[in-house]
Amino acid sequence: MAQKKNIIIILLLLFGFISLYFNIHLFNENKSIKSMVGRDYFNQHAEANSIVNVVVFEKKVSELLDGDVKSYDVYRTRVNSVVSNIKGSVGGYYNRIALSLDEIASLYEKGDIKAIEVKAEYTKSKIIVMNEIYSKMEETLGLEDVKWYGELTNSNSEINNFINDKFEFFNK
Repeated sequence: MAQKKNIIIILLLLFGFISLYFNIHLFNENKSIKSMVGRDYFNQHAEANSIVNVVVFEKKVSELLDGDVKSYDVYRTRVNSVVSNIKGSVGGYYNRIALSLDEIASLYEKGDIKAIEVKAEYTKSKIIVMNEIYSKMEETLGLEDVKWYGELTNSNSEINNFINDKFEFFNK
């Protein structure tokens, strides 16, 4: 009887240690996945912010107005390519900027310079908001991959609340 009780205790302890090992392993694997996804979020936003910024935008619109259609089209294609990879609501708002770039190209084909200037100012104001959002994200989240994952996947996080407040501007 005592021997049977000892075997049961040993088996329970063994089961407990195995369970603990798998829990630690799964925790580390989960953290690794979150880190990887967070790094992707950071890289996508950093790349988008590097080309969707006021200085580059103004330069490309100026080149377009000077007749350099090819440079503008390359810029527009690059923006479309980069922003298509950004997930979530931020990606949706980057896509709106990409659509504005397409509209500017269409207006250029029609020769409507005044409409280009109006659309460019409107788009510039949206780009400024996106740059502010990225700056806040970078300032708050730094280079911590897991933090990027946690903040951008939590709809009630400080960053997501800031983003939602800023995006009210886009809905005007």
